[in-house]
Amino acid sequence: MNCRYLFPVLLILLIMLLLVGCAKKTETPLPQEPLPSQESPAPPSEVEEPEAKTEEPAPELPLSPLQEPSLETEEAPQTHTVNFILKGFSPQELTIRAGDTVKWVNTRSGRLNKAMVVGTITCNYIKSPILETGDSFSWTFNEPQNCTFVDGITTSYLFKLRVE
Repeated sequence: MNCRYLFPVLLILLIMLLLVGCAKKTETPLPQEPLPSQESPAPPSEVEEPEAKTEEPAPELPLSPLQEPSLETEEAPQTHTVNFILKGFSPQELTIRAGDTVKWVNTRSGRLNKAMVVGTITCNYIKSPILETGDSFSWTFNEPQNCTFVDGITTSYLFKLRVE
Protein backbone atom coordinates (compact mmCIF):
# COMPACT_ATOMS: atom_id res chain seq x y z
CA MET A 1 0.00 0.00 0.00
CA ASN A 2 1.30 3.46 -0.85
CA CYS A 3 2.47 5.34 2.26
CA ARG A 4 0.66 8.51 1.31
CA TYR A 5 -2.66 6.64 1.61
CA LEU A 6 -1.76 4.86 4.82
CA PHE A 7 -1.79 7.96 7.04
CA PRO A 8 -5.30 9.19 6.03
CA VAL A 9 -6.73 5.67 6.40
CA LEU A 10 -5.22 5.28 9.85
CA LEU A 11 -6.42 8.76 10.83
CA ILE A 12 -9.98 7.95 9.76
CA LEU A 13 -9.90 4.66 11.70
CA LEU A 14 -8.61 6.46 14.79
CA ILE A 15 -11.38 9.06 14.58
CA MET A 16 -14.00 6.31 14.17
CA LEU A 17 -12.67 4.50 17.25
CA LEU A 18 -12.77 7.69 19.29
CA LEU A 19 -16.35 8.43 18.21
CA VAL A 20 -17.53 4.92 19.04
CA GLY A 21 -15.68 4.89 22.36
CA CYS A 22 -16.97 8.32 23.40
CA ALA A 23 -20.57 7.73 22.33
CA LYS A 24 -23.14 7.97 25.09
CA LYS A 25 -24.03 4.47 26.17
CA THR A 26 -27.64 3.73 26.93
CA GLU A 27 -28.46 1.17 29.54
CA THR A 28 -30.68 -1.49 28.04
CA PRO A 29 -31.79 -4.15 30.48
CA LEU A 30 -30.76 -7.63 29.46
CA PRO A 31 -33.69 -9.98 28.97
CA GLN A 32 -33.54 -12.58 31.67
CA GLU A 33 -35.29 -15.87 31.95
CA PRO A 34 -36.49 -16.91 35.38
CA LEU A 35 -34.59 -19.89 36.66
CA PRO A 36 -36.73 -22.97 37.30
CA SER A 37 -35.99 -22.63 41.02
CA GLN A 38 -37.29 -19.04 40.98
CA GLU A 39 -40.76 -19.93 39.79
CA SER A 40 -43.09 -19.79 42.75
CA PRO A 41 -45.73 -22.48 43.03
CA ALA A 42 -49.31 -21.44 43.50
CA PRO A 43 -50.27 -20.93 47.14
CA PRO A 44 -52.17 -23.91 48.57
CA SER A 45 -55.28 -21.77 49.10
CA GLU A 46 -55.60 -21.17 45.36
CA VAL A 47 -55.40 -24.83 44.39
CA GLU A 48 -58.83 -26.36 44.15
CA GLU A 49 -59.31 -30.06 44.02
CA PRO A 50 -62.24 -31.31 41.98
CA GLU A 51 -65.11 -32.82 43.90
CA ALA A 52 -65.67 -36.52 43.45
CA LYS A 53 -68.84 -37.17 41.46
CA THR A 54 -70.40 -40.51 40.92
CA GLU A 55 -71.40 -40.47 37.30
CA GLU A 56 -71.59 -43.27 34.85
CA PRO A 57 -68.53 -43.44 32.63
CA ALA A 58 -69.12 -42.47 29.03
CA PRO A 59 -68.99 -45.39 26.65
CA GLU A 60 -65.74 -45.56 24.69
CA LEU A 61 -66.14 -45.17 20.98
CA PRO A 62 -63.85 -47.32 18.88
CA LEU A 63 -61.40 -45.46 16.67
CA SER A 64 -61.43 -46.29 13.01
CA PRO A 65 -58.10 -47.51 11.63
CA LEU A 66 -57.63 -44.19 9.80
CA GLN A 67 -58.08 -42.00 12.87
CA GLU A 68 -55.24 -41.43 15.22
CA PRO A 69 -55.34 -39.12 18.17
CA SER A 70 -53.47 -35.94 17.32
CA LEU A 71 -50.92 -34.72 19.77
CA GLU A 72 -49.72 -31.19 19.22
CA THR A 73 -46.09 -31.11 20.17
CA GLU A 74 -43.92 -28.05 20.16
CA GLU A 75 -40.44 -28.37 18.72
CA ALA A 76 -37.72 -28.33 21.31
CA PRO A 77 -35.44 -25.27 21.24
CA GLN A 78 -32.49 -25.71 18.89
CA THR A 79 -28.93 -24.44 18.83
CA HIS A 80 -27.76 -22.92 15.53
CA THR A 81 -24.04 -22.55 14.83
CA VAL A 82 -22.56 -19.55 13.03
CA ASN A 83 -18.85 -19.72 12.19
CA PHE A 84 -16.43 -16.82 12.02
CA ILE A 85 -14.44 -17.32 8.85
CA LEU A 86 -11.79 -15.19 7.18
CA LYS A 87 -14.44 -13.31 5.16
CA GLY A 88 -16.96 -12.73 7.97
CA PHE A 89 -19.77 -15.04 9.02
CA SER A 90 -20.97 -18.38 7.69
CA PRO A 91 -23.92 -18.31 7.14
CA GLN A 92 -24.43 -14.57 6.67
CA GLU A 93 -28.19 -14.75 7.40
CA LEU A 94 -30.25 -17.03 9.64
CA THR A 95 -33.90 -17.41 10.64
CA ILE A 96 -34.68 -19.11 13.94
CA ARG A 97 -37.64 -19.56 16.30
CA ALA A 98 -38.07 -17.78 19.63
CA GLY A 99 -36.38 -19.87 22.31
CA ASP A 100 -33.56 -21.03 20.01
CA THR A 101 -29.90 -20.37 20.73
CA VAL A 102 -27.26 -19.05 18.34
CA LYS A 103 -23.69 -20.19 18.97
CA TRP A 104 -20.93 -18.21 17.27
CA VAL A 105 -17.69 -20.22 16.87
CA ASN A 106 -14.35 -18.68 15.90
CA THR A 107 -12.87 -20.99 13.24
CA ARG A 108 -10.31 -18.46 12.01
CA SER A 109 -6.61 -19.21 11.90
CA GLY A 110 -3.50 -17.45 10.67
CA ARG A 111 -2.87 -13.74 11.13
CA LEU A 112 -6.56 -12.90 11.57
CA ASN A 113 -7.47 -15.36 14.31
CA LYS A 114 -9.60 -13.31 16.69
CA ALA A 115 -13.33 -12.63 16.48
CA MET A 116 -16.00 -10.74 18.41
CA VAL A 117 -19.81 -10.60 18.20
CA VAL A 118 -21.28 -7.10 18.49
CA GLY A 119 -25.05 -6.52 18.23
CA THR A 120 -26.29 -3.32 16.62
CA ILE A 121 -29.41 -1.17 16.97
CA THR A 122 -32.14 -3.38 18.53
CA CYS A 123 -29.65 -5.97 19.80
CA ASN A 124 -26.95 -3.59 21.01
CA TYR A 125 -26.94 -5.27 24.43
CA ILE A 126 -25.42 -8.45 22.93
CA LYS A 127 -21.63 -8.39 22.90
CA SER A 128 -19.13 -11.20 23.23
CA PRO A 129 -15.64 -11.03 24.62
CA ILE A 130 -12.80 -11.33 22.10
CA LEU A 131 -12.84 -14.94 20.92
CA GLU A 132 -9.61 -16.81 20.21
CA THR A 133 -9.52 -19.64 17.64
CA GLY A 134 -11.85 -22.41 18.84
CA ASP A 135 -13.71 -20.21 21.36
CA SER A 136 -17.46 -19.71 21.15
CA PHE A 137 -20.20 -17.38 22.38
CA SER A 138 -23.90 -18.31 22.72
CA TRP A 139 -27.09 -16.30 23.14
CA THR A 140 -30.70 -17.48 23.51
CA PHE A 141 -33.32 -15.34 21.75
CA ASN A 142 -36.66 -15.51 23.56
CA GLU A 143 -38.69 -12.96 21.62
CA PRO A 144 -39.33 -12.34 17.91
CA GLN A 145 -37.01 -9.64 16.59
CA ASN A 146 -34.62 -8.77 13.78
CA CYS A 147 -30.96 -8.32 14.69
CA THR A 148 -27.85 -7.31 12.81
CA PHE A 149 -24.44 -8.24 14.16
CA VAL A 150 -21.03 -6.98 13.16
CA ASP A 151 -17.68 -8.68 13.46
CA GLY A 152 -16.10 -6.52 16.18
CA ILE A 153 -12.56 -7.23 15.00
CA THR A 154 -12.80 -6.48 11.27
CA THR A 155 -15.95 -4.26 11.52
CA SER A 156 -16.67 -4.85 7.85
CA TYR A 157 -18.75 -8.04 7.91
CA LEU A 158 -22.42 -8.31 8.91
CA PHE A 159 -24.61 -11.18 10.09
CA LYS A 160 -28.41 -10.84 9.95
CA LEU A 161 -30.66 -12.79 12.30
CA ARG A 162 -34.44 -13.09 12.18
CA VAL A 163 -36.22 -14.53 15.22
CA GLU A 164 -39.80 -15.62 14.48
